[in-house]
Amino acid sequence: MNFGNPQLGHIYWQFDQAVRGIAEAAEALHTPVISGNVSFYNQSDLGEVYPTPLIGMLGLIEDASSRKSSIITSNSCLIVLVYYGLKNLAQEGLGASEYLATVLGIENGRPVAPHLESELKLCDFLVEAAATNEYEAAHDCSEGGFALTIAELCMVSQGGAKVSAAGTAFDQLSRNDARLFGELPGRVVLAVDPQKLANISALASSYGLMCESVGEFAKNLETLQINEWIWNVQELNELFEGAIPSIMSGR
Repeated sequence: MNFGNPQLGHIYWQFDQAVRGIAEAAEALHTPVISGNVSFYNQSDLGEVYPTPLIGMLGLIEDASSRKSSIITSNSCLIVLVYYGLKNLAQEGLGASEYLATVLGIENGRPVAPHLESELKLCDFLVEAAATNEYEAAHDCSEGGFALTIAELCMVSQGGAKVSAAGTAFDQLSRNDARLFGELPGRVVLAVDPQKLANISALASSYGLMCESVGEFAKNLETLQINEWIWNVQELNELFEGAIPSIMSGR
């Protein structure tokens, strides 16, 4: 827990709300907090640091062979979005997002709050679906939004994809940049064998979740296409891998 001067009212409020939020989430998700550390007075002449609660988690996988990563090894598969409904999409997921800060230069706004009961259902669904091998790989959409999620899947899996950000899951989003980069909770992209789509859809439904096939991944594709936008995956990978060297060199 890293914050500025707690003697300032707004800093203490940040700390108080962070602790309450973590406690509420931990209780709802049945995840005990076993230790922690708090650091105050993190500030300089430029001002205090942003409120920065960081959480590290350790889990137990009873059968290690059922573990999943974000790497797709099959030559082709469906890209499936599993999610729960959100009633209030504050700022369409762009508030306090990476896109808003990096592309538009605005460090402001409010992220969309998760529905904790539904988050637990989503976690339980992913565990059961992994144990029965209903999907090959998974990646959540919470950081960078849908477009970045698909891009990262393509880069680590050395392939391309053609997907749509125009289905039912995107109906509440009026902005194209929100469809691509809105950071919404409760959304996970899965790599699924076409023959298992019916199984995973039924399992998602049993947890009260929605399941939507949004496109395809293939090893022989060199591009990522989302709606009418197309990027070369190799160029994306070079930009991604070269970001830190570029910043450090001052380019």
